[in-house]
Amino acid sequence: MEPLKTDYKNYSFFGNKKFNVINNDDGSVSFEDVTEYSVIGDEFGADDLNATNQRVNEMNIIKDYNQFTNKPSVNNVILEGNKTLDDLGIQPKQIITNLSNIGITVSSSTVLSDILSAVPNNSVLNVYLNNEQAEFLYNNADIFGNLPSDKAGVLTIQKWETANITIRYETIYLYKDPTIYYTTCIGTEFRQWSVVSHGEKVLWSNPNPSGLVDGTYVINLSSSDYDELRWIFTYSNTTDNQFSTNCLKGQNIMVVTIGYNNANLIRRIIDYVSPTQYKCRNARYGVSDSAEHIIPIAVIGIKR
Repeated sequence: MEPLKTDYKNYSFFGNKKFNVINNDDGSVSFEDVTEYSVIGDEFGADDLNATNQRVNEMNIIKDYNQFTNKPSVNNVILEGNKTLDDLGIQPKQIITNLSNIGITVSSSTVLSDILSAVPNNSVLNVYLNNEQAEFLYNNADIFGNLPSDKAGVLTIQKWETANITIRYETIYLYKDPTIYYTTCIGTEFRQWSVVSHGEKVLWSNPNPSGLVDGTYVINLSSSDYDELRWIFTYSNTTDNQFSTNCLKGQNIMVVTIGYNNANLIRRIIDYVSPTQYKCRNARYGVSDSAEHIIPIAVIGIKR
């Protein structure tokens, strides 16, 4: 973001301004300023006014975002299940609120993986990206590694270790509902971005998306205010391929897909316990399904 000019000067002169009258060939006249100025002032035109108005709009966007979350953004980093650091009792090594603190200046050659690499382990990055920065990050990287939108928004990266990274991007529009995107990363491999539409809310996201999920794994949702759930899974802890399925409130769910290594069916059953709790178990058919099969990544609540 280029700084705005802050050293404008007024023209300074003594006495009255002086002009020569120039007679034009078409009968009109023009005026030539021949005043002797002691200080040559600066012009202020449409480009200057547009730049100032754009900066004011960006400040209003940040203000709207902070009012929307009802807390200053530095104290309200949104993590799994739309919960904050305070909600989860997490004490990261540091919370980074400025890209310059990790040596990043977003330019036309910057990619999202540059930012990921610069964020230290056991840290959370929570920064506002203006339209220009978002456009750079949206255009530059490959299909899975780019920012999911070229609109201004808030980028949150939760990085507990290299193999455990959760990324969230929330676009901010004046007078419009935000769009929320999220993904996870295994090492340097991005999973596909998922979108939370209007009327949807992330109720849970896996705090360790590359870890195994065994038959005792419990999923605690952040709210019971939903009519339907959209479950997002990955095939295993070593792949970035994802798929999803839906269930109505109060229902168990059995997820079945085909393993792409040997074409065997892989299965997982998720049992309903309460409106805010589900429990995972493996479904067995002929052979034992191992714990790395069908790992839940996120649960999205849908209001009808």
